[in-house]
Amino acid sequence: MIAMYRKEGGEKIGLTLEQQKVKKLYIEGKKAGEIIKLTGISKSKVYRWIADEALGFEESKKLAEFTTDDMVDIIDESHKKLLMEIAENPSKLLDSKTADSLCKVARVLESMAAKSDREKAAEIEGQETTKGVLIIDDVEYQYLVEQKAKEAVEDSK
Repeated sequence: MIAMYRKEGGEKIGLTLEQQKVKKLYIEGKKAGEIIKLTGISKSKVYRWIADEALGFEESKKLAEFTTDDMVDIIDESHKKLLMEIAENPSKLLDSKTADSLCKVARVLESMAAKSDREKAAEIEGQETTKGVLIIDDVEYQYLVEQKAKEAVEDSK
């Protein structure tokens, strides 16, 4: 699979498998020297790819460093700005798109807050958490919790 990115002019460029591997390692915090040793890719290629803005290495690394709480804060800030606009001009709420957007953002905030709570609980329990933008539906999460509880009961027998 080739990941697609756009250059400033809108032209699509694809990442090769080698570039994807280097990018993944870079996002994980590996230095260029480590990446070169792990992949066997030439020094000049690795440095050139990391420096190439069109390939998005730096941007992806910054995004990967966002915590769920960071994302919640950003979305919440946007949500509040929209609410302020509506407070100044209540007729905006009559627009179905605006009302729908408010509902969607509220649901996302609830889901992300629940995810953040689960991550904090996992950290307390000493489990490793995974960073990302994945939002697990509460129903699916509850199902997984129940499955784990059933397995624990079966293991204790």
